[in-house]
This record gives sequence, structure tokens and C-alpha cells, in this order.
Amino acid sequence: MFGSTIFYQGVLVHCDSYLPFGLQNQYTAMSQNGEPYFRRALYKKDYASQDPEAQHLFIHEMVHVWQHQKGCGYVPVGFSVGR
Repeated sequence: MFGSTIFYQGVLVHCDSYLPFGLQNQYTAMSQNGEPYFRRALYKKDYASQDPEAQHLFIHEMVHVWQHQKGCGYVPVGFSVGR
């Protein structure tokens, strides 16, 4: 989907909580600093072989990875335009 616009070798997909002490909800994925964090309930070794819902979530998180790699900080941009 992203072709060569993402440096895939630099992306580590985590099966863990980004938030300390496991505070990330079991059914919430987060991508911070260019790396997606999936809790055990959502983590899959191969998203390509999963159902469309899991694939959608993975692609959504990879969009955030792409944004990070391209310098499009989605949180700061949202704040700067008053959203």
C-alpha cells in the first residue's frame, strides 16, 4: 500500500503497551515515534492473513508511521490548526 514511501526496516511492531505500567487499553493500538504498539489482544504476527478489521487497524497504524517518517506530526499539526 505504501510502496517505497516507508522505511520498513526501521519499523518495530510492538506487542506491548506504549504507556507505562501497561496502561494502554487491551483493545487500543498506538503508534508513537514511528513504531506501532499493539496489546496482546490485537497483535498478530501476520496481518496480511487476518480478517479485514485487523488489516484495517494495521494499515491505520502504519499511516501514523508514514506520517512520522515524513515529518507530519499529526498531534502538533492538529493543535496548531485548533482541532
